[in-house]
Amino acid sequence: MENFINNTRQPFTVITNELLQEETIFDSATQKLCYLYLYSLKNCSSIFPSHETIAKAVCCSTSTVKRILKELQKLKLLEIKSRPGHTSIYMLNDYTEVVQNELGHNKLAQDELGGQLNLNHEVAQNAP
Repeated sequence: MENFINNTRQPFTVITNELLQEETIFDSATQKLCYLYLYSLKNCSSIFPSHETIAKAVCCSTSTVKRILKELQKLKLLEIKSRPGHTSIYMLNDYTEVVQNELGHNKLAQDELGGQLNLNHEVAQNAP
């Protein structure tokens, strides 16, 4: 699965209406919000916010963030590279591709993918 890369820095994040408005593979609003927060950082060469930073951004506890990140990893939306003594590096997988791979060509996947551009990108992992 490919990861996001976009070296263009913009003061906003473009999110498809389908991801915000339609039924998704997320189990909770907190999962969706954590994914969207990390997605908003995808313009960086690598994504490595602390659990505390994510918790403040999405208004939840650090223990909730840890649980949600593991859940996103199980959903294959996120890959986590642990770095003992440092924050982990997070690599986002494209939501549309995950939905297509996980759900095949059933109705939900077709609804999610209908008319969208393929936004597969890769995050370059630079050591901070």
